[in-house]
Amino acid sequence: MQIYNADANRNKTRFIEAIGAGLLASIVLGTVYGIVVTILPIQMQIMYLAVGYGIGMVIQKVGHGLTKKFCVIGAVFTFLAIVIGDSISIFGIQTFFANLLNPSAWVLFLQTWISLYLSTNINTILGLIFRVMGIYIGYHYAVIF
Repeated sequence: MQIYNADANRNKTRFIEAIGAGLLASIVLGTVYGIVVTILPIQMQIMYLAVGYGIGMVIQKVGHGLTKKFCVIGAVFTFLAIVIGDSISIFGIQTFFANLLNPSAWVLFLQTWISLYLSTNINTILGLIFRVMGIYIGYHYAVIF
């Protein structure tokens, strides 16, 4: 007779640890990407693949998960890192952190971000493709094969 299910408790604990580590990784990697793009005058869209891979591997190593919920948090945190990196590259790091606690500034950022990616330019289309690929890599690498 098993009164206490230790496996279920370990799975919940690993999932919560994976959420914490993934959130931290997405904030750090998004900030690093935003700073690099701000410093260098070129767009490095391929870095989104590295961001997705990094977040996925952090979630995989911390969570040791096999289920789809680890994949989903890998994709969500990769998207969060992309939003953080884009906002820092558009508005600058001081403005980003100053407006982080101002919800009315979030609307301005979202409007600017959406209008930027709705233009029909080959660079924006390639940028969207690399972002989607980065999210897929974060989704794919978040679980143990």
